Amino acid sequence: MPLPSLAGLDPISGDTCEKLLARFRFTGFTSKLVSEADGFFSGTLRAPRLPIVRFWLERRPEPGATLARLFVYDATLGETEARDALSPELFEHLLDAGVVERSGGGVRSLFLVHPVDPGIYVLSDRLDAGRDAVMGPGGGTEHLARLVPAAFEGRALDLGCGAGTLALVAARRGAKRAVGVDLNPRAIELSRFNTRLNGLDAEFFAGNGVEPVENESFDLVLSQPPFVGRPSEQEERTFLFGGARGDELALAFLAAVPSVLAPGGRAFFLLQSAEREGEPLTTRVRRVLGDSAPHLLVLSGGGPTPATQASVFASFEDPSFGEEYARSARRYLEHFEKLGIAAFGGALVVLSRPTPALGDGRYALGLTLRGPHYDAVSLETFLRSLDLVETPDDVLERSQLRLSPHVRSTLELVDDPNAPGTPAQSAVLRVAAPGIGSDWPVAPAELEVLRAIDASPSVRAALDAIVQAAPALASLRDELLGFVRNALLRGALVRGG
Repeated sequence: MPLPSLAGLDPISGDTCEKLLARFRFTGFTSKLVSEADGFFSGTLRAPRLPIVRFWLERRPEPGATLARLFVYDATLGETEARDALSPELFEHLLDAGVVERSGGGVRSLFLVHPVDPGIYVLSDRLDAGRDAVMGPGGGTEHLARLVPAAFEGRALDLGCGAGTLALVAARRGAKRAVGVDLNPRAIELSRFNTRLNGLDAEFFAGNGVEPVENESFDLVLSQPPFVGRPSEQEERTFLFGGARGDELALAFLAAVPSVLAPGGRAFFLLQSAEREGEPLTTRVRRVLGDSAPHLLVLSGGGPTPATQASVFASFEDPSFGEEYARSARRYLEHFEKLGIAAFGGALVVLSRPTPALGDGRYALGLTLRGPHYDAVSLETFLRSLDLVETPDDVLERSQLRLSPHVRSTLELVDDPNAPGTPAQSAVLRVAAPGIGSDWPVAPAELEVLRAIDASPSVRAALDAIVQAAPALASLRDELLGFVRNALLRGALVRGG
């Protein structure tokens, strides 16, 4: 299917947009319904799932299930069914605008429309519609959307915005300025329509990376850049390819973001990257950030195999899984083989610029998670705690810290660090979901230090009490502060107050 014209979107009035949103909500065409439909038959390939999910939706009682079939799952409806689901008035408006069309005796949508929490509807293109197709929200977009604070009053940038989803989420949650940037002019047109559709205040600019906003600063930057490695023979797709290996564009975005990140600001990047032996993603990101790097946290997890990537993205070329699918899949596999790519890893990369009060120290931390089970609150708690890791001693000592509510302690036999191969009993601290951290064996005396800090109004008060009880530890105050910093890195201690 070729890309549909956007010319018919401009005449859609604000009144019609309000009525359309009201109709979507009234019928039950919501993100909850779409999530349930996706959960009925999950998988990586869209085309084989569509008939199964449509079957499930046909048996749902709410009329919004009909709209989900039309706008999310590529169903062709009977005209009477489409009119009843939309209302005759809205059906005619969308027909005139070229959002839906009569086809083969029925009605089909030329665009996708996805409902996204918190109550936003995003119009976008089908991803098999050509190089300039505009991507709407997917699982990764929704993951990033959940990291936007529920009450956000700062300035937000959606970098590589596609259809504008993340900027719109930030606007809905109270951003005093929400901006989206994308290289594709069609993405900007669709994003501006989606702003009008949802009655929100957001701005969108066409340009490369942060160039359109290079003189501004933002408290929150959100990005899910294109991350797929492009074979040289493969036709370009703006939303998909991030370079030969796939992560070149993401690394370029990351290198540019510190210039527009405000003090106290955070940048969240969700991406996949081809793994390199001996060079973890944390090292590669740190290198491109250079000397002026902000704080860096990389939360890594599993990613697709090269075979899975080849299968998924070859299906964009030929959703019927015919000869062109076979040729495209082979191009991807040969390309990955040529570059020596044996695995991909997924990651959330977080840049944090500290406020001047916290000093100018920097950390770079990489953690491997067993699954993305953290939430916005636990992630922000961890990040606020990490902000103290490289602060001057007096700042750290004035801070109030608490044991993480997600820490669990068990007694286990572990190798004695002073006598390798000799087991010794230690308390092993583990951070359970949704907390973030890493397993950490500590000696009984170290566990008591953590408990003392947890019970004190400040780190200084706790250390003073420890030294008073054991004066011989006075000369080890620097080591105790190092232990506290390690506890912050491990997720065992978090900022209180």
